[in-house]
Amino acid sequence: MTYDSDIYSLYFIERDSGKCMYYQKFSGVEVDPDRLSGFISAIVSFSEELLPKMGDEWLKTIDRGSFKLLVERGNNVYGLLIAETETPEVRMKLKHLVAEFEKRFSTKIVGWKGELGVFEDFRNDVFRAFPAQSILPQYIPELLTRLSKSVEVTPKMSAVLKILEEDPETNLQEIANRSGYSVSEILERFGVL
Repeated sequence: MTYDSDIYSLYFIERDSGKCMYYQKFSGVEVDPDRLSGFISAIVSFSEELLPKMGDEWLKTIDRGSFKLLVERGNNVYGLLIAETETPEVRMKLKHLVAEFEKRFSTKIVGWKGELGVFEDFRNDVFRAFPAQSILPQYIPELLTRLSKSVEVTPKMSAVLKILEEDPETNLQEIANRSGYSVSEILERFGVL
């Protein structure tokens, strides 16, 4: 079984334009999402032109050795997941996220004009799929501020705040294990990630 800590980043790319619609970085190096999405879109399009159309066969994985680029094709978007390894579990999560993204944002995708913020509320779905990802340090100050202002501070909430203050590189699964909340409760109750 692959652990979610093997996941580096996730991108949703508009198939027609090759532009990045949404991305979530978990770890690894910073990559310009627009350059990467254009590159992936070009490779997938090129491979479709080179290879004869044979049912559902198309480029699904690019093996770079130390990491893999997993591509999942939807009707309007490509899902791209950069991971250390490819497993059936990780592939299914990517496939599910692509389907959910297209279902939830079907009308927004059709009229999309290139603005990234339109799809930001998809972040909770991504963290639900990959709860063992570290919470990036850039989110911690905002998260602590929002939690302390907008949520009643119960004993469980105090535990969550303490975990975040003590261990800023923690992940949702670890917070759930240590606080008594489930990952879904954290995402639904706090909704700030």
